[in-house]
Amino acid sequence: MGQYQSISDAEEIPVYIQEGAHSFSFLSLMPESAKFEKPKPCTIQVTDDTWTSLRLRVDPPARVILEPHRLYRGACILCILLGVALATVRPDFEIAEDIDDDLNISYNAGYYYANDDDAVVGADDFWQASDVNYNEWKYRNRAVRREKLAWNLSFGLLFAVVIGATGVLAWMMVSRNKGVDTYIRKVCDELSDQFEKEGYAIRYKTRTQVKGPFLGHVFPERAICFRQLTVEQLSERWSKEVYIPPDPHV
Repeated sequence: MGQYQSISDAEEIPVYIQEGAHSFSFLSLMPESAKFEKPKPCTIQVTDDTWTSLRLRVDPPARVILEPHRLYRGACILCILLGVALATVRPDFEIAEDIDDDLNISYNAGYYYANDDDAVVGADDFWQASDVNYNEWKYRNRAVRREKLAWNLSFGLLFAVVIGATGVLAWMMVSRNKGVDTYIRKVCDELSDQFEKEGYAIRYKTRTQVKGPFLGHVFPERAICFRQLTVEQLSERWSKEVYIPPDPHV
């Protein structure tokens, strides 16, 4: 099975809002619902107030993230049920067979007439009867073919409506989810200073952002990634925050 790397880097600690699959399987096509209710990991040493402020601001919007995979499964089940129902009530379109006698036997019967005039008349009657039978056979089969075509077009149109409606709803869900992702990313940016004061940089990541829209849609994954700041990074931050009083002689 193909392996899919996590969206977090090696030095980051991911806390998943929506945990994705790291290998392709049937279960990878049924992702979990998005939420941010996990307790603070023991590897992240921040105060409870800081963690609670993040959870209270991220969890409510995360829960409104819609999952298109459930829509796809419902559409597949609906198509299967419609196919079974339509196949059950579909008439049996049988093409009628030509009921004429063997042409060679009927035509060669003219050789056994008493004279040539009788043979000519018999041949004419044969071809006239054959034309009538052929036209009747063609008319009946044309009607059967028309009914069969109408049923097939109805089947195709019905499935096209289901697939089209599914595509439109999925597009609306993805557009809505993009807005939610933008909001959560904004919340993380607003709280980044508070976490950096306690030694961590935070960043909101999605598989769409890291791996592209296709993998992000098929195998969704969302996480807030924490990276512990080094001593040099903390020293640089503290040096920027040192208050320098204004020069009174200026």
